[in-house]
Amino acid sequence: MYHRAKVIKIEDLTGFRRLYCHTGNNDISFEPGGYIKIIFVGSNERRMRSFSISQVGESSFAIDFVAHGKPGPASIWQQNLLVGDEFDFKGPGPASKISLSSDNFYFYADYTALPALHAHLSTIEKSKNIYIFFEGKHEVLKKYIVDFNYNLITEKDAFLNLLKQPVAKKSSFWAAGERLKILQIRELTKSHKDKYESFYLSSYWQLGEEDEGHRIQKKQDRLIL
Repeated sequence: MYHRAKVIKIEDLTGFRRLYCHTGNNDISFEPGGYIKIIFVGSNERRMRSFSISQVGESSFAIDFVAHGKPGPASIWQQNLLVGDEFDFKGPGPASKISLSSDNFYFYADYTALPALHAHLSTIEKSKNIYIFFEGKHEVLKKYIVDFNYNLITEKDAFLNLLKQPVAKKSSFWAAGERLKILQIRELTKSHKDKYESFYLSSYWQLGEEDEGHRIQKKQDRLIL
């Protein structure tokens, strides 16, 4: 089922662009960290792409567009949007889940995963141990997830070595981002992922691939243990 949304406000922020949208339909339930599939016209044909929801309101939501890699059809489409424009979408879909009973939380994210990361941090008690490796500019991360207590792992090798270590008790792991990097993480954690109270991996995009190509590759990944 398709729904219609109207752009009511646009903010250009550090590293991303936020679109505030209104549906006028109180029967649609949005949640931060969930997603919608936007239908847009690119290269003279209709396309569809998933985007995470960063904020919600009464019959409204916000989505963040983050530049990564070569601009694709979706990036070009959103750059041309103006307040008052309308678009169709499917969904919303649910947010990913983590075990809030854990004491230790390990996150891997890039720009595209920031809305989902923010949603998860909002649900975790501040007394818990939170470790984040961010695949991007740290100043963007710090401006996006303000007012949270977390430990930033700045070196990629240090983060990857951490994944090879025995899993601490009562730990959860969550990672989302570019497909090839997510596959690297999956390879490093496949032997002990069951030791985590909750474990989540998802690729949101792939460098050098359009959206349709990434979706095909992602389906094939699910068939490989």
